[in-house]
Amino acid sequence: MEATNPHPYTLQDVDDASAALILQLQREDVEELQRLSKGKHREDEVSDADLAIELFQQDLQETSAVLSDR
Repeated sequence: MEATNPHPYTLQDVDDASAALILQLQREDVEELQRLSKGKHREDEVSDADLAIELFQQDLQETSAVLSDR
């Protein structure tokens, strides 16, 4: 039985150049989302959207680390 990848979004079937481009474009998306969300809520609150953006950014960092190790 094949082990299930606990982190399915690893780009393991994508060549390195394509994976790097995908991650760069997604980082740009995160930056744009962060720019658009500024000033949309009270300073002492974290909105659901901001939390989602933060988690997406963390996921991209983890995926980058996995790809740099291959």
